[in-house]
Amino acid sequence: MKTLLRITFAAMLLTSLFSCEKATMEEEGAVNKPIELGSEIKISFDANNISNPSYDGDDEASRNGNTALKNYCSRISLAIFDETDNKLKAANQELSDNNFGHFDISLNKGTYGFVFIAHNGDGNPTFTSPSQIKFPGNKVTDTFYYYGQMDIEEDATYDVTLKRAVGKFRLVVKDETPKTIKQMKIYYTGGSSTFDATTGYGCVNSKQTEYRTVSEEAYEQESRYEVYTFPHQGDKKLKFEISALRGTKTDSPADYVRTIENVTMRTNTITQYSGYFYGEAPEGGRGFNVSIDGEWKQENYEY
Repeated sequence: MKTLLRITFAAMLLTSLFSCEKATMEEEGAVNKPIELGSEIKISFDANNISNPSYDGDDEASRNGNTALKNYCSRISLAIFDETDNKLKAANQELSDNNFGHFDISLNKGTYGFVFIAHNGDGNPTFTSPSQIKFPGNKVTDTFYYYGQMDIEEDATYDVTLKRAVGKFRLVVKDETPKTIKQMKIYYTGGSSTFDATTGYGCVNSKQTEYRTVSEEAYEQESRYEVYTFPHQGDKKLKFEISALRGTKTDSPADYVRTIENVTMRTNTITQYSGYFYGEAPEGGRGFNVSIDGEWKQENYEY
């Protein structure tokens, strides 16, 4: 007889790794097929919901309090580990797959670790262990996770709720962008592009670079640019160097460069810096306004 269990995440101590990261290959695994590790027991997971979804006031799903995973992520992966954290198997699904977020597994009695990662990136994460999960190209998007170690003794269905794993940095440019500027380069250090699901924090010191295309609207009004990271445990600060590039290539020359230091980023929090990037504010002077949002949470700063 199947039993419905609701599982909650139990936090563990963080073990930090310090290194610069290199791009990783995609993790291969069966897509939307039963996972076979044995024949004694059949279990199922339904990872269809998230907790604390609110992030942006202008995001319709967040405003409505919608907790359905499909409204936030386009990919989900499940990795299964033995009791010594050796990976046994990983499986991946895309939003277009039938029964997105549902996994059927056959296995033998025993103790297993289960890691779910849902995100919006290209490709699938690589699971070295529950405490070291990397993403293709070290690109971080809005990401949710679940980790739990369980004793499997009988057939069961498990209902899993995922938590947000990332913090978001948002730059709001209040002045109009010069028409010579085609993209923004955002280089930042102090965060992590590798995730530790056992703690819910980033676990290496990363150097991350993202490029954002300048929209046509940015030439006539204010604009904003956003990036993600896995924050470290504690009060580790980040540094951002933001360059306004003249061309569409990554090596295009920069006409304007701004540096923001001592940036606080937290899980499930937007740290927002807003100000006049290209010139002085109408009232004179230049500075960042900073705000930190609260569900997502949002922290606002002016520059």
